[in-house]
Amino acid sequence: MLFLLKNSKFAATKRKGIALMLTLFFIIAITLAVSVSLKQVRKGSASVQKGHFLVQSAAIVDDVLNLLKKSPEIANISDADSLNVFLSSAALIPFNVDALAVKIEIASVGSKININALDNEVLREAFINYLVRFNVSNPEYLMQLLSDCSHGIKETGYLTDIFDVNPSLYHEKIVSQAHLQEVLNYYVLTQHENSVTKLPWKNLVRFDDSNNTTLDANYLSADVWQLLVPQMDDEEALERSEGFTIVNSVEELGLSSVDATRLTKIDVGFYMPRIVVDIDILENNQSASIAFEYNLESKKGNHFEYGI
Repeated sequence: MLFLLKNSKFAATKRKGIALMLTLFFIIAITLAVSVSLKQVRKGSASVQKGHFLVQSAAIVDDVLNLLKKSPEIANISDADSLNVFLSSAALIPFNVDALAVKIEIASVGSKININALDNEVLREAFINYLVRFNVSNPEYLMQLLSDCSHGIKETGYLTDIFDVNPSLYHEKIVSQAHLQEVLNYYVLTQHENSVTKLPWKNLVRFDDSNNTTLDANYLSADVWQLLVPQMDDEEALERSEGFTIVNSVEELGLSSVDATRLTKIDVGFYMPRIVVDIDILENNQSASIAFEYNLESKKGNHFEYGI
């Protein structure tokens, strides 16, 4: 069944045209601000080689955060439609400053599942079934590992011996893709099979340090759609993930009654005022990746991840 409603692509084209005009100044502002800031950093630290790239990366993050707080385009976001207008044109902002290449990606936080909040029985079952589809031989054990690593101190004891073998993995929550990879490595080591490495983890999970389980049905990644609705084919999952049509209820999704009922038992919403910002920086043989979440209502950034 085609997901897009009649004329939805035409409506999406019009919306993207409007979005382009509304966010053009935001894109120009963020490019100019970062460019000016970097030139100042280069002048101020021209004689200091060690840590120079780190200083540049920090300056970029600071500029992006300040623009998010002060941007009128961001301030005007108040519902699913206005969020879609912004994301449809400001999702990717690439630019260069001399030898420095910067790529900024902005997306909805609600597009992925919080790896630290898999206690919902329906979501947990869907996750296990998804693991089986990738031929994971012991999905229950993997879920136990994820539970141990995402629930802090357990007075009743842990389900596995992961912290006995590798105590450095204890962080109360799974905090990053690198941390998750260490957990997956432990699974491979103990179960002697590597099928877990074949899952599209980067498109499936996020690392929220709260217990927030909310998903935004308007921005679910194609892989999350296929986890939640197993029989959905690749074409429909991709089409739904592209955000051509904004919906405000489960009924508007056009799913079967069984699938719709399943979603009502998971924390699926239709407007989530939180975005995730990914910044990739490349200069000569040095690179940095920084990611953080930004709350559109409180105007605060959190859960910063750095990889340099």
